[in-house]
Amino acid sequence: GASAPRRRLRAAAAVSSLVHAPKRRFLCAAGYGGVSVWEGFGLGEAPARLLPFKGPLEALSLPPDERYAAAGAQDCTLVLWPLHAGGSRDGDGGDNGGGGVGPASEAEAAVEGGAALFFGGYERKVGPVAWDSSGRFCASAGGRSAVVWDIGPPGAPPPVRRNGRATLLLGHRSSVEWLGFAPAEPAVAATIVAAAAGCRVLLYSLDQREGGEGTTHASSLRPVAECTLPDGRRGEELVLAWGRDGYLFGACGGSLFAWRAG
Repeated sequence: GASAPRRRLRAAAAVSSLVHAPKRRFLCAAGYGGVSVWEGFGLGEAPARLLPFKGPLEALSLPPDERYAAAGAQDCTLVLWPLHAGGSRDGDGGDNGGGGVGPASEAEAAVEGGAALFFGGYERKVGPVAWDSSGRFCASAGGRSAVVWDIGPPGAPPPVRRNGRATLLLGHRSSVEWLGFAPAEPAVAATIVAAAAGCRVLLYSLDQREGGEGTTHASSLRPVAECTLPDGRRGEELVLAWGRDGYLFGACGGSLFAWRAG
């Protein structure tokens, strides 16, 4: 039967997104004012530290290596905090901003002592956020603006004012509602899928980027494939999940579908 909660925690504000980091034993809760972080399983009532942000956050996500916490913001930015450095309980750590020019040019960020990185230029508030299995690539979308950021391989320093970090995912005619990387497998290329409103699903291969790191502008990608739904299904809500061997599964209403990438 049901039982009472074993612990009651107090976040800085109402929680919009919750993520557990099993390797580092963190519990992260995003909401207005930043991300509350509890460290270890001996959880106290108040968070051990606060990753500050002046505004509401949602769509909190951590990469598999748990180096960063990433969240979408309603001010049309993607925010990343390095988890190896502490924030503060009273909100010190800098104002929002950092000069994110955004996907149209380059990833501009200010990183000092573990402060947040800001990536701007999205069409609307940033909703879906996803990481690849290596923890190097972070995909996010706000409206029709869908971008993959190259955060760097494990052990690399945070990407401070680095050109060519953004890859634009082209071809969206409506707001992107879901992003997800295919599992890393020998038979599957570095592929990301973006699903726009109206059940239009586009597939991209990161191996086909043009431009990129070392240039003064963002790279871009056009879709390599479009997963179509049977007639009569367009416009219905679609949920998606990657499987093994390059299979992408979708459910629309009471019907399930499967596509093969590659």
